[in-house]
Amino acid sequence: MRPLVRSKSVGTKVSELQFAHLQQHATAQSLTLSEWARGVLLSASESNADSALTVILAELIATRTVLINLNFAIASSEPITAESLRSLLAKADSSKMQRAQLLLSAARRPQNFSSHNAEKEADYER
Repeated sequence: MRPLVRSKSVGTKVSELQFAHLQQHATAQSLTLSEWARGVLLSASESNADSALTVILAELIATRTVLINLNFAIASSEPITAESLRSLLAKADSSKMQRAQLLLSAARRPQNFSSHNAEKEADYER
């Protein structure tokens, strides 16, 4: 396998004070400013992508929870009141981020992932 070739660059202008501040961070980690900045930029871009993915998945999970519970209520001829719907929405919203993070963690372990196991980990309750 060939080593990764870095052929593109990213640059920005900073003040002398900002440069000194950045250089301090790099030196504290025994890195050149370029190495430190590359790490910070790549880490930030990955973190933002993970955050967006988590939010999107959380909203899908909440929507799924609401739909499944409404379908169960309809199938069992239970009345759907404004209060029961508010309660259902609150319940779905209260657990959606934790469940999304659990599902993403499980998905990052491909040997252990299945939707059944992930739902079990997320402690899905109707």
